[in-house]
Amino acid sequence: MTNNPDKKKDSDGIKRDGKLLVERSEIDDALDKVMQEKLSTLSSIRDLVGVGGGLEKNIDSVSLKEKKIEDDISSIRSDIKRVTVEIRRLHETALKKESVKDIGGLRDVESQRINLHKQKTKMLKDLAKKEKELDGVSAEKTTLIDKYSKVIAKRSRLEEPPEEEKPPKEKPPAEEPIPEEKPPEEKPTPKEEPPMEEPIPEEKPPEEKPTIEKPSAAKPKDSKKKKGFLGFLGKKKNKSKGGEVPKESINLLKEVLPVLDDLLGKLPDDKIAEFSTTDEYETYNELYEKIKEYKGTTEQNEFIKANTKKVLNVIDNLLENLSDADIEVFSASESFKDYNRLLDLFGV
Repeated sequence: MTNNPDKKKDSDGIKRDGKLLVERSEIDDALDKVMQEKLSTLSSIRDLVGVGGGLEKNIDSVSLKEKKIEDDISSIRSDIKRVTVEIRRLHETALKKESVKDIGGLRDVESQRINLHKQKTKMLKDLAKKEKELDGVSAEKTTLIDKYSKVIAKRSRLEEPPEEEKPPKEKPPAEEPIPEEKPPEEKPTPKEEPPMEEPIPEEKPPEEKPTIEKPSAAKPKDSKKKKGFLGFLGKKKNKSKGGEVPKESINLLKEVLPVLDDLLGKLPDDKIAEFSTTDEYETYNELYEKIKEYKGTTEQNEFIKANTKKVLNVIDNLLENLSDADIEVFSASESFKDYNRLLDLFGV
């Protein structure tokens, strides 16, 4: 039976066409897979763009809210400074009225001072509230910015083109190392050692007996530093005995409290805000009013005896935060002597 070359050629062509069709089908499937992945990536990018746009709007909204609170805080601080200056002016006016024995005018001035103190207390509370609100808004803004940064980073990773895989490079066959010939080892010639010399013994000096010093009978000095403004200046504080509030104490309180109030207004803003939120600040204001309206009642005396020492102790520590210039001026004034005497009377 003879082979037909034409039939063999047709069979080979059919096989070749079949292989090409299979390869083309595989390529089409791979292209479809790549397109699906690309569409999925584009959809994810579109979603991230929407999320990022929403976060941008939220960040802008929070930034506007933050700016408004900062403007409110700035306005409140300006009002506090204005009221502090007005209280200082009324204090000077009260001293003039008192020097000319103008009792009626002095009462009007003190009434204005009390009203300004109430305004200042309210402003300080509003300031503390606004600063707390600002902290919350700033924390919210920080959280939004962190989320936005993560969205941008994820979007950047999706938009980066995939790196093409490179076929691994074929390593050249390793060459066998040629062993090096070592030169013949030379035997070391022994060295002649010099004769040993006998050591000369050293003479030891005579031992001296240690002298024992007797402990001193002097007592060690107390190195503890006193706290507070007067402790800072090195002023000694004496404790006073309890009892009824003497007239000297009332007169000193009337003289010194306005001076202390003026000094408290010169403290840093954060110290003023911190003090205004404490119970001692309320007690201080109540003490201030009772001293100005003092008539010697049992209720007034009991309040003064129970709270003056505590208030003076708090104020004494606060005065450490004054500037060096203010401390120097106050310590050189006559009011400082009265203040020192007042602390002695109440045992601060």
